[in-house]
Amino acid sequence: IFGEAFFEVSPDREMPFLIHASGLDIKVVGTSFNVEARPGSDFVRVTVNNGAVLVFPSGTSALDAEKAGTLLSAGEMATYSPESGRIVRGVIDDLNVLSWKTGILTFRESRLADVLKALENKYQTRFVVDNPVLLNQRLTACFETESLEDVLETLSLIFNVSCENKGHQVILH
Repeated sequence: IFGEAFFEVSPDREMPFLIHASGLDIKVVGTSFNVEARPGSDFVRVTVNNGAVLVFPSGTSALDAEKAGTLLSAGEMATYSPESGRIVRGVIDDLNVLSWKTGILTFRESRLADVLKALENKYQTRFVVDNPVLLNQRLTACFETESLEDVLETLSLIFNVSCENKGHQVILH
């Protein structure tokens, strides 16, 4: 399966809920979590909102999965590389991991380069920046129901730039 999905699953010991995503299996213990496995991507990412999940490479036996798998709790994530077969565990550091579902983007001292990438996904547009120094500027803001035009006006005021909206491309001067 490719794509990104959010799951809320009630615990059921008799019939565990399993997800297969690009060589990674996820056994649900009773939780809500997000799985990102995009076509052409070199990773699968699992982030746990609450509860716990067990992640392990596909094809692992049930006994080995309990021993060799990685148990993730709320606030944790794992990134799996199908190429290396490694699962790397960490703490969720992306405030916007569920923005595709909630529509809310939150930034805390975020580099403008990262902000623009998130805005590109939300508004289905592409940003071009004339001055690369601008990409290292920092932004603290929250965008929820604002239109793209409102967001561009905010960026214009904060960074003293002009924003030229050309449909599916926005140029910052």
